[in-house]
This record gives sequence, C-alpha cells and structure tokens, in this order.
Amino acid sequence: MTNKTNSVVRINFAGGLIGLIFGSHRGKLESVISAKNRDGWNLAEVIPDNPNLILILLRLLLLIVTLGLWTISVGYILVFEKPVTEGQSFASSELPAASTRDGTLRAEPRFR
Repeated sequence: MTNKTNSVVRINFAGGLIGLIFGSHRGKLESVISAKNRDGWNLAEVIPDNPNLILILLRLLLLIVTLGLWTISVGYILVFEKPVTEGQSFASSELPAASTRDGTLRAEPRFR
C-alpha cells in the first residue's frame, strides 16, 4: 500500500465587470494545477465554493460600492495528493491514514 499526503489550495476569481472582461477562470486553474504538478502533486478532488447568505450579501454590497466594477466571485477548493516517500521529515505513522476505494492509503489534510 502507498501512503499519500494532501495539499489544499483555495482559488478565488474576480467578479463584476473587471472579472468579466479581464478574468480567465481556465487560465488561473491551469496555472495553479500545472505549478502543483511540477512539484509532484496530483489533483485528487475539486470542491466548488459554497457561499452562505452573509457572503452573498457582502458580494452584493461590494458590487454596489464599486458601481459594478468588482466583487468577490465564486471559487474552488483544490485537493492535491502525492505519495509519501521513505525518509521524509515526518514518519508515515504520524499521518492519519484513510483507506480509499482502490485500497491505497491516503493521508487526510490537517489544518493548523
């Protein structure tokens, strides 16, 4: 079995007229994913942003204050994983492992 470790990256986009004209969701996603791939990370999961009522009201307020030019737009949480090799700075026994569908072990992310 292979142990894996995770990295979590949040990507936010610009909204409003500025985001509509100059924003590129695809370009931002491709740049983040390719940078993580160069470091040996593989994309494991994409979680869409799930805004609550307060965030929706804040976005509307920002649109009003900036006269429709800018607001916080939706984003994604990207979960990357890579195998844990022997000899890394932490022992594999320190990682809380969870079994995946294919039988490999995957270390769950920890927030500090």
